[in-house]
Amino acid sequence: MLPCQNASCTLTLSPLLTHGIVVASQLTRTIMQWFMDQLFVDRDRDLQHEYASPLRREDLSGIAPATIINAQHDPLCDHGTLYAQKLRSQGVPVVHTIYGKALHGFFGSQLGESDEAMAEGATALRFAFGLH
Repeated sequence: MLPCQNASCTLTLSPLLTHGIVVASQLTRTIMQWFMDQLFVDRDRDLQHEYASPLRREDLSGIAPATIINAQHDPLCDHGTLYAQKLRSQGVPVVHTIYGKALHGFFGSQLGESDEAMAEGATALRFAFGLH
C-alpha cells in the first residue's frame, strides 16, 4: 500500500473536515518527509522516479488493474482519487473505495472500517492471482 502517489509531496495535503471544521491530522508534511528520508538514499533524485511517485508517470496504459483503498479522513485521500482518475483516463481498470469512517493508517488497524478494507484488499489479490 502506497497512499502517497507523489512522493515529492508537491501535491497539496487535503485538510480534514469534520462537520465543516478543519481538524488536525496525525500525518503532516514533516512526518511524510521523514519517512521519505528513510526510504530513499538520494531523496532529491529518487523522489523524481515514477516508482516513488506514480502520478508523475506519463503513460499508465497497460499496467495491471488497480484496487485503490483510501480513508476519507486522510490528507492523502485526494492522491488516491487523482491516481484512480489518471488510471481510468488511460483505460486501466480501477476499483477505488473511500472508507468514510476511516483515518490515515486505518488499514489493518481494526479502527474504523479496517476489517472491510482488509477484506476488499484480500479479495482483489485473490482475483489478481486467479485464486477465486
